[in-house]
Amino acid sequence: MILNVSNGVYLEEKVSCEIREWPSMMWKKCIVQAAAAVRRACSACVLRAAGVALLVLIAAGALAGAAAADLVIEIPASGAGVGGEAAGARYRLDYTPPQGSPEPNFTVPAQASTINFRGLPGTKYHFMLYYSNATFADLLTWNQTIITAPEPPTNLTVTQGRNKKTIITWSPPAHGDYTGFRFKVIPLTEAREGARNITVEGGNGSYAVRDLAPGATYQLHAFTLLHDKESAAYASRNFTVRPNTPGKFIVWFRNETTFATCARPPSASRGCRPPTTGVGGAGGERGRRERWGGGGGGGGGGGGGAGGRRIAPVVRARDDPTTATFEGLEPGGHYTVTVKTMSGKVTSWPAAADFTLKPLAVRGLEWRNAAAGEGLLLWWQPAEGSTQDEYKVSYHETGPSHDDSSTLTTAATNVTLEGLLPGRNYTISVSAVSRGAESNETVRWAARRPLAPALQTAAAERGALRLAWRADVTSRQQAYQLRYRRRAADEPFRTVRRPTCDSKRSGTLLSLHFDTVV
Repeated sequence: MILNVSNGVYLEEKVSCEIREWPSMMWKKCIVQAAAAVRRACSACVLRAAGVALLVLIAAGALAGAAAADLVIEIPASGAGVGGEAAGARYRLDYTPPQGSPEPNFTVPAQASTINFRGLPGTKYHFMLYYSNATFADLLTWNQTIITAPEPPTNLTVTQGRNKKTIITWSPPAHGDYTGFRFKVIPLTEAREGARNITVEGGNGSYAVRDLAPGATYQLHAFTLLHDKESAAYASRNFTVRPNTPGKFIVWFRNETTFATCARPPSASRGCRPPTTGVGGAGGERGRRERWGGGGGGGGGGGGGAGGRRIAPVVRARDDPTTATFEGLEPGGHYTVTVKTMSGKVTSWPAAADFTLKPLAVRGLEWRNAAAGEGLLLWWQPAEGSTQDEYKVSYHETGPSHDDSSTLTTAATNVTLEGLLPGRNYTISVSAVSRGAESNETVRWAARRPLAPALQTAAAERGALRLAWRADVTSRQQAYQLRYRRRAADEPFRTVRRPTCDSKRSGTLLSLHFDTVV
């Protein structure tokens, strides 16, 4: 590079790089050599200024807690003069911006071999080296603009977002300037995928990387850019992409204390099948594992509330059957089941569903006709250790047809059935219900009291009493029962199933009671 042709100043620049690794960072050493020769004719003598070779070593980073960039300017041909012309000769180093050590306008004797400079990282310096002796004053022998390597970014973090996005966040370097950042995403587990380079201009502190392989592990290198200069060190972090969410899963078996689930891996093309049909492990992502978790839920009513205990998760390896069975659960308890795909310690978004186990059947179902009215009173007890919200009561007239079936729900442990037809037999069932899950039915048979017949005539005959009555049309009965006794006598009632009431003495007053018998 020619700096000043008229003055005969010739500057040649040569760049070479060597790389060495430290435990947590990679450092670059960039060596810049420049040679300048000054030739100028004088009337008394010819000055041949020694060629000035400048070796600039840039080591960016913070050593011993100090953030600085080191430059070493070497003058290998210094001190070469003719006769005594080198006596009193010196070099003066000036630079801008004036932040560094030594300070600007630092002078060294011409016999000096190096100038050690420590400046700020990420700073654009303009250096000027002047030569002075008895003949020349401040002869510009070398000048160059050098951008010191910036510091790497700080607070580098990687998080997994939704929609298959990996979010990179960082903070700019604590010292020095920057114009952008460069990221290198290196796959560690996906050999088919090459490294990806990403450049981000400006000071934006986050970037979303898309379409990385689900469940794969990567290494991230983060560099700071200042124009065409890249930080000598980089921040590094390994991360694993969130795996795909498992496919749909089903509960293929459920009773009062146990349920079994079957999940479909993310890559499976078919749904899962219960293990009774021979389900085995299905292929998935690299290092995939299935994880089931169950959380106890609470429900109140009737026989008490469910305990909210948490169940230990179940882990299935890649080649294991994609099924899990949970036993010893609370009857009628409500549980949330989640299934996640795992890659290392990173889990996918969960596939979740809520399930409620069947409560235990009620105990001690009893009934009786209400003392007044047309009601039938029922009562029962909830099973110990079972959780239910309410009870379902179903009833219908006994027979082959259930067209007249009726249903009601109640939170109490007793109920009165109204509107039943007199003289009918009814089949009654009671089930405990927990969030829509019904227990097995407890069934009883009950008979509704028929209506009493209406006495139409009572004709006294010799030695007999002829009675006529009519049954209510809404009542159904199979027989009639007549009870009688002498009114004045203190004696128990006599009962006949065929009430003809003959062989009675004339003039005797009778107390008659008619009953219908179902």
